Amino acid sequence: MEGRIAKNDYTLGGRHTGITLRAGETIEFGIYAMHMNADYYPNPEQFNVDRFLPENRNQLTPYAFLPFGLGPRQCIAKRFAQMLVKLTLATLVLKYRFNTCEQTDIPTKVHISSFSNAPKCINLKIQSYIENYIY
Repeated sequence: MEGRIAKNDYTLGGRHTGITLRAGETIEFGIYAMHMNADYYPNPEQFNVDRFLPENRNQLTPYAFLPFGLGPRQCIAKRFAQMLVKLTLATLVLKYRFNTCEQTDIPTKVHISSFSNAPKCINLKIQSYIENYIY
């Protein structure tokens, strides 16, 4: 987690919140805590990609999902990373069939850290979708 240093005194939300950031203080956002907060995401431990579909966007709290940060200091490789993941998944799905097996953990066990949540282990049965695929 990377903090930011306040350059000037600043009162959040005007005088209504009672929270004032003082110049020189370090400000950090607990991204993991925010992403796993049931106030923002019902059943946060459950993987539900449908939360982010266009028809469900009205149920999301603005700025509660920050995988790459926001604003002028967001990750400069955000678009590249998203494009690379989509291309990789499309290629894998085109060439292979993925299935669970006896050793597959359901639900997946994750290693929780302040930076990311990586699976401890993923055991899948992978079969070639097209046996004689030429590339």
